[in-house]
Amino acid sequence: MRFPNRATPATRAFAVCTYNPLANDSPGATGAATTLYTFTAPTGRWCAVGTRSDAGSNHDLAVFGATAPDPTCVQTQVGASATATGVDVVVGDFRALHNGAGPWYPRVTRSAGAGAALVEFDAGGDELIVDDIPIVRNSDQVIEVFDVFLEGGVSYFVDFQPSAGVDAKVLLFRNPGAGPYWAGRSARLLETAGPASFLAPASDDYALVVVNDDGGLATYSLAVDQCQPPIDLASGVPASTNPPMRYRFNQTEPYWAAFGVRGTSGEDWNLIGYKTGRGNADPECFKDTIAVSAQPGAGVDLFVGDFTFNPLSAYFARTIRASGASAGIVEWDDGPDEIAVGADPLLRATGAGDVLECWDVFLTGGLPYTIFFERSGAAQTKLLVFENAPQSSIVPYWTTRAGAVLTGTGHTSYTPAVTGYHGIVVVNDDGGTGGYRVGVYGAATGTGPTPVPPKNGITALAPNPAFARTTIGFTLARACRVGFDVLDVSGRLVARLDDAAYGAGESHVEWNARGGNLAAPPGVYFVRMRLDGRAAGIKKLILLP
Repeated sequence: MRFPNRATPATRAFAVCTYNPLANDSPGATGAATTLYTFTAPTGRWCAVGTRSDAGSNHDLAVFGATAPDPTCVQTQVGASATATGVDVVVGDFRALHNGAGPWYPRVTRSAGAGAALVEFDAGGDELIVDDIPIVRNSDQVIEVFDVFLEGGVSYFVDFQPSAGVDAKVLLFRNPGAGPYWAGRSARLLETAGPASFLAPASDDYALVVVNDDGGLATYSLAVDQCQPPIDLASGVPASTNPPMRYRFNQTEPYWAAFGVRGTSGEDWNLIGYKTGRGNADPECFKDTIAVSAQPGAGVDLFVGDFTFNPLSAYFARTIRASGASAGIVEWDDGPDEIAVGADPLLRATGAGDVLECWDVFLTGGLPYTIFFERSGAAQTKLLVFENAPQSSIVPYWTTRAGAVLTGTGHTSYTPAVTGYHGIVVVNDDGGTGGYRVGVYGAATGTGPTPVPPKNGITALAPNPAFARTTIGFTLARACRVGFDVLDVSGRLVARLDDAAYGAGESHVEWNARGGNLAAPPGVYFVRMRLDGRAAGIKKLILLP
């Protein structure tokens, strides 16, 4: 006898097995011991599904190709991930001739604890271009998928920079075959929580998957470069130069500054300076050229900048060995030293590890001066004088050794064309050992000495450490609009003091230790000065509770 109202076994299975649809970039929580999902993937890209468990629990992830009757509900497993901590992730290659669009059926199973899990499907579609500027994203999800084409046999630098507050990692996958491909987290070719190098085994489209292992809310930046990251230089500290021969220097002082290179055994080295730290392929890597020094023969190649007017920022340099096979030496001097006209000469020693040293001196246009330069020992030292003839607050000023208005090996007379700060650079052209004295003397005038204007910059933060407020003291070499930014240790803007017009000389402004309507919490901060909208100096401030 047939009972029309009684469900058949097949009907009961269909009713019990529920497959929750996953939408792209839309994480959803599950508190069940086992949860089934389904998604259909777009073709032409890598995609992934991931799950992250609450603290104290662990969920495993598997992806299946077909449904099945209750109680299994799914069959034909294609990929799985069962890490003990962090995100379980399964990636799929949905490019042409690989995986089909689906539907596919993930299953999330709780293997330990009693907490919930967050599940996300990422349909991909974001492509990274090698040597492009980094992408910056919030780490507010479980996974994020990117495609990148890498050439076989080429070494790349995966520049992954998560900010404080998140345990994020980047995983790299490749389909080694010509057909369908699924892989769990354990199959990644690279996993890193920071920058790392990777040698591509073959030319192919690779998948980069960023996982947020602890649910922290922060940001990360990601780029893939053939170029290795530049070497950071400290002012006045020479360094050996050999491949990759790329450097970064952070100019924070409003003085003349110089960057130079010299061979160690008579080789000829050239030098290029840049404004931007990425944007071109290897070997150049940097872009926005500011200076090219290609002085023939041995000796110091250099470029200088007048940071009374140039923006204070990070800059970049690339050294090129034009002849020979030995290493060279590079040195950057940020120049926060002044030579007072009429003061006793400065005494310096120099040797094999020294390339150059840089000072500022204030000279009055049209007046005669004597540049005092006295050498000792075997070192082939030379003195160079640089003059920023435009003296412009708008146009940055850069020049090379060829742009020096004076080059000497002894005392020399000099009459500047303009009034303002001039750069003096002493180079050691052969790495010899010796010493020198340098000074500047002016002719007497009937009106007395010309007053030397102060440098642009922050002179003091008082009190520091501070409680509820601090006074920012600063000086200006010329009238301009001045503002200040207060940054936390991660570089986030906490407060902004709006621009206002100030005259040359000393001034001050007060900050009430608040960001908007909220008091800034105790900690370390940085006060950054702006002149006509450009960074012009920074100092550290400590706020106490």
